[in-house]
Amino acid sequence: MKKGLTLGLTTSFLLGFAASALAVHGDIPAETSVIAGNNAKVTIDGAVRLRGYNKSTDTAENSSAGYDTRVRLGVHGQMSDATKVYVQLENGSGSGDNTPWGISNTANLNSGGEKTPGTLEVLQAWINYEPGMFGMKVGHMPLALGTKLFFDHTGSGDDAIVAYMNPSSDTHIALLTIKFVEGATATNGDDINGYVALVTQKMGDSKLGFNITNLYQSDSEMNFYNLGLDLALKAGPASIAADLEYQMGDVNAASSAKGYAATLEASMAAGPVGVGVLVAYGTGDDMTDADTDTFVNFLTDTRYQSTMVGYVLANPATGAKNTGIANMLLLSANVTGKGTCPISGKAVSMKARVNYMTANEVAAGASDDIGIEFEGFVTWKLDNGLSYGLELAYLMAGDAWKVGSVDPEDAWFLRNTLELAF
Repeated sequence: MKKGLTLGLTTSFLLGFAASALAVHGDIPAETSVIAGNNAKVTIDGAVRLRGYNKSTDTAENSSAGYDTRVRLGVHGQMSDATKVYVQLENGSGSGDNTPWGISNTANLNSGGEKTPGTLEVLQAWINYEPGMFGMKVGHMPLALGTKLFFDHTGSGDDAIVAYMNPSSDTHIALLTIKFVEGATATNGDDINGYVALVTQKMGDSKLGFNITNLYQSDSEMNFYNLGLDLALKAGPASIAADLEYQMGDVNAASSAKGYAATLEASMAAGPVGVGVLVAYGTGDDMTDADTDTFVNFLTDTRYQSTMVGYVLANPATGAKNTGIANMLLLSANVTGKGTCPISGKAVSMKARVNYMTANEVAAGASDDIGIEFEGFVTWKLDNGLSYGLELAYLMAGDAWKVGSVDPEDAWFLRNTLELAF
């Protein structure tokens, strides 16, 4: 989880740093680094993201609208060729990465809006030491595995120790220990630790990756394993990507893990236009015993294969958001395009996608028809570092959303995003 800081202390630190830098160096161009203590080369990066949305998302024709803001500010220190440090702050609270506009009461009508929305927290804080072939990275950092079917914590990061080696520019080997839970009870056995071993091998424009993850907690007798194998092949304009995840071991004293998931994606590009298809499958619980047949994953509040199912809405096949392709068969097709904006002369990218989704396991008498979703995304680069994005999703809700005798209504989502990154 991200670590909270008081706003006053953080603001004082940043303003003090900026004041000392400007006092010594005057006006500093954005692309030029400053020299800090110990002859460190320091650069600053950041982003401000502003979004507005309108949605009807409960498959019952109720709609809502709103705005949110995300602010990030990072400081990167290059101590030497071997040693680097990075600290990145973000507004929000807990796992949230944005702050809604306005407040939930009328107390500020006479004094203006909220001046300190949410809190400032540490999104990243790590030290990387790589004197040669071997290296070590320690601290709070974004982590993900493979193609993010099983594990993706890039949204908030984890506390981890990473030991790695790069025998060549094409080969990467790493061992990780990740602290997930510490001190939940008075006993040592409450801890949940993650242990990961991974290898990635590049082969020209292609790549092969393997990873094995172990989650261990003695109190609950959790000793869970996920094995992942991903392959990406590229030959000219054609690309093929595949991912296979297999799970085993004990989820707890009463349940063994038996889930798995697989994806196969193919795409072809012809100049500025591309087309692609995706088949994805994740097991569900057959409800015949205590074993965990559903594909278990650990994903954040991020759009993966679908906008409406699992991101905006809880997946009816799992009853929760952020479950990826757990208990789902997904067939998807997309078209992409690139061009130039006639106003700014900058790049424009577009993508349209249609998804057909069914549940693999359902209760007796329930429907497995999740529905058909249409998605559209357009991003304009307006200026240096400035972009505007428009995204739209429409779900033709299937009977899996049905409640009693009430048929579900279609759901939709529209969002505008303006972001400036530096």
